[in-house]
Amino acid sequence: MNDSQDLDRFIGRYSLPAFEPARFSPGERVRGTIGLDGGSTSSKAVLVGESGEILLKTYRLSKGNPIADTREMLRHIVHTVEAQGAELEVTGFGVTGYAAPVLARTLDADVNIVETIAHMIGARYYFPNVDVICDIGGQDIKVLLLQNGDVKDFRLSNQCSAGNGMLLQAMADQFGIPITEYAEAAFRASFTPRFSYGCAVFLDADRVNFQKEGFNSDELLAGLALVLPKNVWQHVVQIPRLSELGRCFVLQGGTQLNLAALKTQVEYIRERVPNPDIEVHPHPGEAGAIGAAFEARRVVEQRGLSSFVGTEAAMNIAFTTRTDSSTRCTFCPNSCTRSFIDTRTPDGRTARYISGFSCEKGTGEDSQALKDLLKRQNIRAASFPNLVAYEARECTRHRVEPAVLPSADTRITDIRVSRSPLGKVRRLPFSRNMKRSSDAAWERRRNLRIGIPRVLNMWSTAPLWRTYFEMLGASSSS
Repeated sequence: MNDSQDLDRFIGRYSLPAFEPARFSPGERVRGTIGLDGGSTSSKAVLVGESGEILLKTYRLSKGNPIADTREMLRHIVHTVEAQGAELEVTGFGVTGYAAPVLARTLDADVNIVETIAHMIGARYYFPNVDVICDIGGQDIKVLLLQNGDVKDFRLSNQCSAGNGMLLQAMADQFGIPITEYAEAAFRASFTPRFSYGCAVFLDADRVNFQKEGFNSDELLAGLALVLPKNVWQHVVQIPRLSELGRCFVLQGGTQLNLAALKTQVEYIRERVPNPDIEVHPHPGEAGAIGAAFEARRVVEQRGLSSFVGTEAAMNIAFTTRTDSSTRCTFCPNSCTRSFIDTRTPDGRTARYISGFSCEKGTGEDSQALKDLLKRQNIRAASFPNLVAYEARECTRHRVEPAVLPSADTRITDIRVSRSPLGKVRRLPFSRNMKRSSDAAWERRRNLRIGIPRVLNMWSTAPLWRTYFEMLGASSSS
């Protein structure tokens, strides 16, 4: 089969049909649950019917104010129904994503569900036997590993753009190509350069070098798409054998709409998993919102009523935004510029959303809020293990006491270094001309101080290097 035939078959298998919103009749009463995913770069909302069908969905690029984004999306849903002469009855409202806490407080949402669980629910509704869910959004990557229908483990990357939609968007922008035409351009390439995987800074440096070597924009876009699955599975997931994770892989997130990125993902998995079942979520960008809607419906059915304030009140929520010296965070030297978004519901309840901070301290409004935050952290630390701190401590811990060295004139082959469990003496297989270094050299090494940065792969190799340098005579310290 030639390349064009393979591409045609792939496009026929994985191209998603354009979404057709539901049609309503004049006088019809439309009952459904709304799920909203308030993301950092975009927000999504869906209206799910009583039979589980997706009636409407809407998308907004984030303007830095989740309240304004929510009002716009709710207006779109309500006006779409009412424009056809129908009436909307919202039977439940669920939220997830970065903005979920303030939306839950302000709108009395029925559920505020963690993103990983929302994406799992949204995937399992369509694919009950899913083993792995790979969600690639504009800013982050979430990979959920399931066992018996529940999340067993997950991987998350939201601090680096390598492997997510922002990387592809930035590259397309540099060539003046709309992101919607990315796949078409990449599929035209007959040859691709080989990018390094990992940091986006290195990828951009590769791009500059490849341009100097004469690669055109189509070839560079194709090469970047090829490196995406490496960043996801090798850099983020870091599990060597994908076949151990299962057979059914569900790919979702807005980046999966880019067929060039999707094709490289599919091929990468097929090369490593025997007879895999690779599916694309029918609504890739809205999977989290769909999960929030289904969970809200379940809670409402169990409880018997919805706590949601209603679409009319939600669309008329008042808010004020303030960004000045009084909102700047002063809890660390970064001094982040923050925005305070204060909301007020028609019945007088208020809530505050803080944006612009770069760490958890920035969520506090004042020194008392910081004290409360630290108190809650201490309570959590006493109840749950801090695995990051545990790894930081264990990977650099002193582990082995060096054996007492013989005198400086002892030949290496005359040293009895260890005994096996059966008592047999083992000798080092070195030449008889090798001798232990002098006492002066040993003393110099004892005064050495070697710094090992806790970055990148050093987290996994630090035990080896610490032990190695200690065995050479370097002084032991934490």
